Amino acid sequence: MRDILKSGSKVAFATLVGILGQAVTGKILTVELGAAGAGLYGILRQLLQNLTLVGSLNGQSALVQGIARHSEKTEQTHFSGSVLGIQIAISGALALALLLGAPWLGPYLIPHPQAVELLRWLSLAMLVLVANAYVLGILNGHRLINDLVRFQLLGPIATLILVYPSVLLIRANHTIGFFLMLVGASALITLVAARAVWRAGYLPGIRNIRIRKADGAQFLHMSGVLTAAGIIATGAQFSQSWMVAKWMGLAQAGQFWTAWTLSMTYLSLVLGSLGTYYLPSLSRLKDPTARRALIRMYLQLVLVVAPLLVSLVIVLKPLVIKIMFSETMLPALEVMRWMLIGDFFKAVSYIFSYPMIAFNDLRWLFWTEILFSMGMAVASWVWIGLGGDIEGLGMIFMINYVFFFLYTMFYVHLKHGFNFTIGEVGRFMIGITLVLFLSYFTWNSANVSLYDIGSLVLFCSIFCIMSLLGLNWRNLRKFSRK
Repeated sequence: MRDILKSGSKVAFATLVGILGQAVTGKILTVELGAAGAGLYGILRQLLQNLTLVGSLNGQSALVQGIARHSEKTEQTHFSGSVLGIQIAISGALALALLLGAPWLGPYLIPHPQAVELLRWLSLAMLVLVANAYVLGILNGHRLINDLVRFQLLGPIATLILVYPSVLLIRANHTIGFFLMLVGASALITLVAARAVWRAGYLPGIRNIRIRKADGAQFLHMSGVLTAAGIIATGAQFSQSWMVAKWMGLAQAGQFWTAWTLSMTYLSLVLGSLGTYYLPSLSRLKDPTARRALIRMYLQLVLVVAPLLVSLVIVLKPLVIKIMFSETMLPALEVMRWMLIGDFFKAVSYIFSYPMIAFNDLRWLFWTEILFSMGMAVASWVWIGLGGDIEGLGMIFMINYVFFFLYTMFYVHLKHGFNFTIGEVGRFMIGITLVLFLSYFTWNSANVSLYDIGSLVLFCSIFCIMSLLGLNWRNLRKFSRK
């Protein structure tokens, strides 16, 4: 428990600094370029995520797990070298294909007159992010948390330095501005982190960058399914933004991107920080009882943290949009208010879905993405095709994650024998009641009043008291000693 809180708090702090950096970036972006500029940036960012996923074979989790499963340093270096060889070959081929095929692919993928030039910059940006994911995966796999946090803190600083010059370049019609905004900071982090990994002796040398059959098979066995699942997940997100931009315009796409970004950003405080310790630790456990104990510990933490975090954003969402973006983005509240309810279910669900990766339950992982990511994309296509507005996309998001929660809860029960205790059911019901209650009272609010803040403080205080009284402190202390 002590290790969880210690590593989680470090990564959470770095994530919080990153969110502040994104807030400044979003503010400058929307003020200088408007909703349409934000919409184009959102589409480029999501397309880049898809390209990076293919170029890296979505291999960061497989890399972390593979390093954690090998006990000898030599074996870890050989595995890392094999992964690097595979990713160099795949990402290099993809970049070349994009550079040559941009005149045909660009206009279809990017709804903008400079689509060809933008896609070529994205091909280079993809190479930067593949290298970034590889280096940070090695840090995480060897649990070099202090270094990982330090480099994550460097990112927002570099972003703040680059964002305004990038916007000036974009306003002057130079597409390299989007390249700098998307990956300028990541390029710097990659160089500094690679040097630290090299000095620690974990970065494979040139002689070790070759694909060994056993290591390559182990990596591809997991990353192949993760790539397919990831393409479905991130492809569904991109398709939603693309549909909105194509049929409703880039300004509406900017509104949708604002809601989606906020929904993804603040939850990373919980999911990202806890996951840094959770995945490698879970991968190392062989005893089913120890696995269930670790899952339960994370569940108890999330059932306390997630309702408070979601409730805070629910009440302050108009102020958050004004601070992070601009007042012109307030129409995004129509989408965001539904997404925030879904975020509570999403936070809890991810505790149950991590074991799919940790224990190579790849069939479950694949069909999870098919059912829920593809399901959300298809529902969005139907909704927009019927003439629906972007608020309906928020409703689809919420419904999707309610069913995702039920599905993952069934998975951990069936595969790992995990069951909710009565106390955990009670805390879950208290948490969702808090989220729904505050959502109802602030549903149409475009401003934050003192009454809203007072309600937030009162009901969150009641929630904290009820949750803390329900925790099994004896089990917490017992797990901490272990």
